[in-house]
Amino acid sequence: MKTQKKIKLILSILFLLLSLYIATIMVSYTNNLYLNLAISTDVLFNILPFVNLSVFSDIFSLLGPLIFIIFVFSKKTTIKKIPYYAAIIGIFYLIRSFFIYIAPLANPFPLEKWGLNLFPVGGMFPSGHTGVLFLMFLLIKEEPKSNSKYWTFTLLLLALLEGIFMIFSRGHYTLDIFGALFIAYALHAFSKKHLQKKLLL
Repeated sequence: MKTQKKIKLILSILFLLLSLYIATIMVSYTNNLYLNLAISTDVLFNILPFVNLSVFSDIFSLLGPLIFIIFVFSKKTTIKKIPYYAAIIGIFYLIRSFFIYIAPLANPFPLEKWGLNLFPVGGMFPSGHTGVLFLMFLLIKEEPKSNSKYWTFTLLLLALLEGIFMIFSRGHYTLDIFGALFIAYALHAFSKKHLQKKLLL
């Protein structure tokens, strides 16, 4: 691999890690700064019963990226896109951090422990769990259908179930779920047009 490509790969991965770190810090900062936020009204919360499916939500949020990574390293064409993938996912987390800061919302989850207790809890809009899974689905969908049909179906199913389970578990408001889908779609459309060619290895 040429030096220029190595630098591009390293910088993109560092950018992703930095974005994840900023997102984590922003969640902790918001939780500490706004201690007594009122839970917002959500129509679906009034209609649907509370069912704690948070463990499954965390499992999906681990399984989805694992499937995505396996897919990326299974093909030469997708390995070349690693800097692009890292950059677009990192940008999503930066967008999420920005919205968490400017529009803090109370966490509607009624219990003390969420899921597997692996991730920092907090930061509502947009849903990181749902948005990243949907973004990974869109990235895989770029590839020829003959190579990615089952992968895309799996990621789309995980993204949809993640959103549904989040609402039943009161892990996110309905707005967080739909907002994540729209932001992921818009970000993907913009990045595919303006960033992809520049970030290929």
